[in-house]
Amino acid sequence: MFNIVTNNFFIVLATRSDERGLECQKLYNYFTLNGWMAVNDIRDADFVIFAAVFYLCYEDDNCIDVIKHYARKMKRSARVVITGCMPDEVSLKLSKICDFTFIPPTDLDKLDQMLKSRIKFSEVKDVNRIEAKQIFYRPIIKRLLISRAKFIRWIEGFRINRNIFFRAYNYLLNLFWRIIFVKAYINPQVLNYGSGYFYLMISRGCLRTCSYCIIKEFIGNVKSKPQTEILGEFRHGLSLGEKVFSLVSEDAGCYGLDLQRTSAELLKELFSTGKNSDFKLIIPNFSAQWFIEYYEELEDIFTENVGKVSYFHIPIQSGSQKILNKMNRNYNIKDVKESLRRLQKRTPNLNLGTDIIVGFPGETEEDFLESKHLLNDVRFKFVDIFQYEDRPGTVSSNIDLKISVETQGRRKRELLKIQNTRVPASVLLSKVQDITSNLF
Repeated sequence: MFNIVTNNFFIVLATRSDERGLECQKLYNYFTLNGWMAVNDIRDADFVIFAAVFYLCYEDDNCIDVIKHYARKMKRSARVVITGCMPDEVSLKLSKICDFTFIPPTDLDKLDQMLKSRIKFSEVKDVNRIEAKQIFYRPIIKRLLISRAKFIRWIEGFRINRNIFFRAYNYLLNLFWRIIFVKAYINPQVLNYGSGYFYLMISRGCLRTCSYCIIKEFIGNVKSKPQTEILGEFRHGLSLGEKVFSLVSEDAGCYGLDLQRTSAELLKELFSTGKNSDFKLIIPNFSAQWFIEYYEELEDIFTENVGKVSYFHIPIQSGSQKILNKMNRNYNIKDVKESLRRLQKRTPNLNLGTDIIVGFPGETEEDFLESKHLLNDVRFKFVDIFQYEDRPGTVSSNIDLKISVETQGRRKRELLKIQNTRVPASVLLSKVQDITSNLF
């Protein structure tokens, strides 16, 4: 508990995340409704909130750098709250930078007691846009911070192992291919993040227990918003003339299971409600488990509304059934590939995206070959490829047969080469122009 003398606040969105961005906007509304004033200079702030997601090592370093940067400028009396998904080792590092209170995203109503709020956090409506000028995200700054963090790790590695020249060669090789295959990293959400979208938060949490994930610990099981509320927000967006709607959820596929509803029912209602309107819908984070579960319904929905689907994202993670089992991803890869090929046959213009993790513990060359087959067989429009990293407290961190960083880098480049053939150079040019226009 603390005494409030003045009422100035400052919010920092330290990572690119639809969920964190919308939370920041809701927090901004919460503070202003309770009489607080947003300031543009953190030196004037009495209350500072950092929103971040610590899910990869270089993201940890990036977010820590951002917090360290602002912490140097804060006045000592400022109260600091960090929200997001934060492992213990990151908390320890941050405790050496500043005193703070950590609040998971699902417990933000704890602010009510801290601020002695007249209007409770639970009473503040969910938001559909990130509008506050004080809440910003700069992709170019993030890329520079990530590059800096990786470079420091690379330098530190000299003292641990590997010949300096080999490590330098591998670092530069990865950088070269990253530039050459930049278009394989581009997906529609990155292009317009924070602008141009009308967000529909449909649920929080998920029902998965992936062996490599630390986020579930902080977000818990799925908690769905009633369908009537979502449809009400959707109608409101349509009445405002909004053209692009993006669902927001850690796993859109398991929406409604806590309410005896399904994600297929929600999609059907959304398209039915907007059947006479000109709009596009982005459907991210739809787990392959639920894609298979509801496939027959989804096929009809997408076939009838393919012109209204901007992007459908199914994070599959691996083409190897053995690796999927180790990841605790509950689906059969043969069923996923068969259903996706069926869907593509009926809707050839549907923009499909996926995520792939390379170098999961125990991934053999045969397992990796299955991931290559997946990209060749299904031919996704957009693919995000991640190199596996151990996260303390996860099941996978205790699995033996770790894959070297060099092998992971090679496998990532091989997948990028496959995906690179999917996007013509003319499309790349237009996308790069879009990206540069959103950097500042």
